[in-house]
Amino acid sequence: MTKHTINIRDGFLFQNLKDASRLSIERTTGATRLQRSPSRSLYFDRRRRVAPCLARASLRWLPLLLISACASGGGDTAQRIQSAQRQYLLSPLDGWTGTRSSRMAVDVQEAFDRMMIRGSTLEARAAGEAILDQDSEFAPARLLVAQAAFIDGRRSTARELLDVVLGAREDYPAAVLLRARIAELESDVVGAFARYRSLQGRLTIAARRATELEAQAVDDVGRQIDDNLASNRIDEARRLHALLTDWVPGSVALLEADWRLAAAAGSEEEELAAVRSLWQVQPENTMALERLAALEFEAGAIQVALRLFERLSAENPNDLRRAELLARARFQWRLDLLPEDVVELTDAVLLSRTDWASMLYWLIPGVRNTSPSRGGIAGGRIAADILDVPPRRRQEIARVINRGLMEVDRALHRFDPGSNASRRDVLDSLLRVLVLSRPAPSCVGDFGATTTPSSDLICQSAARCGLLAETEDCLPTAALGGAEAQDLIRKTLARVAQD
Repeated sequence: MTKHTINIRDGFLFQNLKDASRLSIERTTGATRLQRSPSRSLYFDRRRRVAPCLARASLRWLPLLLISACASGGGDTAQRIQSAQRQYLLSPLDGWTGTRSSRMAVDVQEAFDRMMIRGSTLEARAAGEAILDQDSEFAPARLLVAQAAFIDGRRSTARELLDVVLGAREDYPAAVLLRARIAELESDVVGAFARYRSLQGRLTIAARRATELEAQAVDDVGRQIDDNLASNRIDEARRLHALLTDWVPGSVALLEADWRLAAAAGSEEEELAAVRSLWQVQPENTMALERLAALEFEAGAIQVALRLFERLSAENPNDLRRAELLARARFQWRLDLLPEDVVELTDAVLLSRTDWASMLYWLIPGVRNTSPSRGGIAGGRIAADILDVPPRRRQEIARVINRGLMEVDRALHRFDPGSNASRRDVLDSLLRVLVLSRPAPSCVGDFGATTTPSSDLICQSAARCGLLAETEDCLPTAALGGAEAQDLIRKTLARVAQD
């Protein structure tokens, strides 16, 4: 016949008997052994089972014994703790800094042991709550109640209890491990990983789970950083960034986060440093390469930017956007080779007609080689009012006029060198550049057919040739600055190269 044996401590005895049994009790050292035996006859009904238990129980276990006796009638059937749960249930005294030999500590340990052996959470919960009635700050008892709730499937209750425990001491290993498991079950991978990681040097299960969750946790933190930056929650994004700095220093994920934070903060210097570092460890990252080229360009490292744009364009020659970026870099490189005072014109808030003539002279191919006596649209006419202009600028104006790119008042023979260059003046000059190119693009057909184009014709032709997004952007009488004039020259030269 099969034997069923349990150990009994402190006079406490509980055995849930399913049927009438013959029992014998024999004393052993340190424990009493209870077994079925055909040689001794004693019939126990439910009422007679409880009485001997109460007689032997010490008073401090009386409430628990009553619970156990009632449970034998079917109220709390012993449940088997799943093996997957057991590895996350450490003794409540594990890592606790109090005195292990105290009465309450011993009671918690015994209640935990019985729960792990028999799976009865009702006893453990009652034991923990009884101790908390005596001392509400006794953390191992609260942890025991939380463990019982976890086994019962009441995760939210367990989480709340554990948060109280960890609020008083955040490095309590038994509480941290169970809290990590609950976070994992509730899909809080970041919280689970952080807690497992804090224990990985002490517990094998924590080290294993931390390793398995790391990649997903890092990805989740990256997404959370993006979400917080999109909502302008910079401080929270920085807190998450600090996690990555601690978890994965030098990683691609951290460098990408560095980049996004710097961009959100508007610091081009920090962004450039971050993108440089990222591209060094991930040279196949095309997005990083494009941004690096743009940042180097904006920082004035034109030759570096030009090489990067050439690499991007070579990877996909049919990408018009990349071709445009390359053309912009090449144009800027040419501009940087010009005299310093000409380069400074690109930063001018307003351009005079003399300034605009100087930009045309230096940036439009062929103008510098034009003979001062050579005829053009202006017919070689020179205005007397340019004689007071400094010699170099006077030569620039003369060459531009004789190339036919700027007009002189035919009646008064005046150039008006000190007046502001209007948008009409600038667009008229650039359309003349297109007319003089070979072959001339069809978009300037109507413009080239007249010697005195109207402002409307100039605006319409500029839009058709791609110098303007639409005719409404023309604003012919408005003044313009050097940056916009430079960009219009670049677009014009790109159109010449295209045709």
